[in-house]
Amino acid sequence: MRHLSRNGAAFVALVALLMLPAGPAAAGQSGQRIIPFPAWAASHDEDEEVPLELVGLEVAGMPVVLGQPFAAGDDWLKETTLRVRNISGKPIAAFSVGGGLLDAADEELAVSASFAYGIGWDWGKWFDPEKKEAATTVFEPGEVVELSRGNVGERTWKVLAARNRGSFSKLKFMAPGVQYADGEVASMPNMRFYGEGKPEKSR
Repeated sequence: MRHLSRNGAAFVALVALLMLPAGPAAAGQSGQRIIPFPAWAASHDEDEEVPLELVGLEVAGMPVVLGQPFAAGDDWLKETTLRVRNISGKPIAAFSVGGGLLDAADEELAVSASFAYGIGWDWGKWFDPEKKEAATTVFEPGEVVELSRGNVGERTWKVLAARNRGSFSKLKFMAPGVQYADGEVASMPNMRFYGEGKPEKSR
């Protein structure tokens, strides 16, 4: 873990890279979408830092099973809701969860390639611990927060709209960004996801 002053710039640069447009807009795809279970999330060891757990995910009010195709309209990304639990044992000041977007449900990113488009859901406010303290509202251990369209920046929506967001059929999660209330930043930590089985039911 490192302070934001050392690590934050790299994370911000990664998010900015995901938001960059690349190439002309593609024609609209079918309504078949998929959000794979991240293989990287299942490969961590017991001693590895895992601050967050995705306990549920819905699109247009319908539960999504990771790795299984589902039907959704062009606004499926705006209709996506994530429920995330703090399993770190420490209060969290801010975090971001998201990933890269691909046009086809069966498309895979080439080994040497980077995602041209991405999306991230943000909670809280990142801060420089050398200049100020964390916000009074923190994400406490054991708590679950819900993320929806309002947790995605307007610039992201504008970029995706220009590209025709309905053409994306696949979301591949990437490692989250996390800053604890004490100012420490988790450097590309692992994340726990509800397994290949059933997602948690809505409360």
